[in-house]
Amino acid sequence: PALSPEVWEATESEYTWESLRGRECVAALDLGSTTDLTSLTLEFMPTQKDPYSRLWPFFWLPEEQIDIRTEKDRVPYRTWLDHGYLKSTPGSAVSRLFVAQFLAGLMDQVVIKGCAYDAWRIEDFNTMAKDEGLRLPQMIAFGQGFKSMAPAVDAFEEKFISRRLRHPGHPILSMCAANCVYDTSPAGDRKPNKAKATGRIDGLVTTVM
Repeated sequence: PALSPEVWEATESEYTWESLRGRECVAALDLGSTTDLTSLTLEFMPTQKDPYSRLWPFFWLPEEQIDIRTEKDRVPYRTWLDHGYLKSTPGSAVSRLFVAQFLAGLMDQVVIKGCAYDAWRIEDFNTMAKDEGLRLPQMIAFGQGFKSMAPAVDAFEEKFISRRLRHPGHPILSMCAANCVYDTSPAGDRKPNKAKATGRIDGLVTTVM
């Protein structure tokens, strides 16, 4: 595993969405296909009253895939859906419009300074949002190769190991953290590798982004 389970447990902290309202954050979005989780992670900046960066994740699966993914991934997606940790959209694929509307809605609750986005899909997403009249944060193209991911991994690990980053113990994010493995280049650069992971890592990818 890329991350130490001991450090992940040590950086878990109890806090609520209400406690984060109005704070500044940055975001990252990974739109899944029919089989992948769609993941949106927000990282809230420290304040004078709170010295920690704090994560808050959101996850989606298409309704028609929930039971299929539960059996294949061997994790309780249906239970997580019932308890509010997972969101669903009708059909066999997550609606990009639904996700865009959700992201636009967050703009009324928190201050999103920018949202990283997988570079090859960003134009279609932005065009769709513009056509629908949605107000999104600044969307920032973010490559999935070593050039973009390696410095992001280094920055994430520095915050993580120094205990300056907190997460709320979200079960899906914790699953992604436990599953994550890195791919390493000959130069020693690292990036999360979905192909090598034994399960879903989408939430950890957006956390690193």
